[in-house]
Amino acid sequence: MTGHSALTAADFVALLLFLLLVFVYWSPYLIAMHRKSDKSTPIALTLFFVGLTGVGWIIALIWALRLPRHPGNEVLGSRDAETEPGKETRTAITQEVSGEASANRASASSQILTPSRLQD
Repeated sequence: MTGHSALTAADFVALLLFLLLVFVYWSPYLIAMHRKSDKSTPIALTLFFVGLTGVGWIIALIWALRLPRHPGNEVLGSRDAETEPGKETRTAITQEVSGEASANRASASSQILTPSRLQD
């Protein structure tokens, strides 16, 4: 029985090679998605329509490897939220609590070392 009932080693290697090629082919799109680029859809369309030419794949790869157009939007957004009245962020609360703790330690140490306490 030589036939269709079992996968041979050559079939398994061919399947792995095919999956590797598919992963490599779509890697520019995956890179763009990982970097949260706003150009991920145009990169996918470039790969779909002209990626097999080779030149299209290189263009998509270069496009994906470029930094996002506005990489600091998230940082600026969180800074804006901290400056708005009535909105506290986790970092602001943490800084406030750590500031109070250090102030409490400073006042406790100043009470211990004051000369008036030593005379009492």
